[in-house]
Amino acid sequence: VLLVGLFAFLYLTDRPPFSALGILGLVSTTTLFLSFGDPVVFMQIVTGQLTLYFFSLLLKTKSQSMHGLTAFTSCTGTWFLAWAISGSASGEPKSWTFVISLTIILSIAALFFKPRLEKLQATPRRSRYQS
Repeated sequence: VLLVGLFAFLYLTDRPPFSALGILGLVSTTTLFLSFGDPVVFMQIVTGQLTLYFFSLLLKTKSQSMHGLTAFTSCTGTWFLAWAISGSASGEPKSWTFVISLTIILSIAALFFKPRLEKLQATPRRSRYQS
């Protein structure tokens, strides 16, 4: 609760709030892990980083395809939470090996595709006055 208040205070006073948000995400994810016992909840941190990765590419390239990938990766954190709840309920949580392997695969893919994605062209803006 204090971190949420700190985030709001920093945001409303035009100070960078992202450190408070990062700590809040880590505390939240750790609490979910302690509650459900499934390390797959930590993929929420990975998908958060991927969201920032695609968002920074969107800002750099102005290609709206990056907007779609930003939105897609942003919502996948919720899928991992649902997966953790399901794994906990069935008594079959994912292993740390799975989580680490998936993180490595996603990281390598992000690094591999970055030079190609940085070359995307900006999506042309349509004027409402064009016919």
